[in-house]
Amino acid sequence: MADETDIEDAVGPIDDVTLKEIRTVCTRADGLVEDAGFDSRLDPTKLQIHFRDEIAEATWCRFDIRWFQRQYYSFHCLDE
Repeated sequence: MADETDIEDAVGPIDDVTLKEIRTVCTRADGLVEDAGFDSRLDPTKLQIHFRDEIAEATWCRFDIRWFQRQYYSFHCLDE
């Protein structure tokens, strides 16, 4: 499996400024978001947004968001 940072040549580096803006918008969502933070303080590669329990039948839910300086992005949803 290729390292996630290999994609940087095609889409540019992570845009941490935009990810911080997304984090701010999400944490202002009334009662929906439990926690939002980066996977690493020193070298963030994605924003992780944890939602409150009981969304549909899931016991937990998380979005992993990556946003790149050339405006490419990825959203990945995980739940259980």
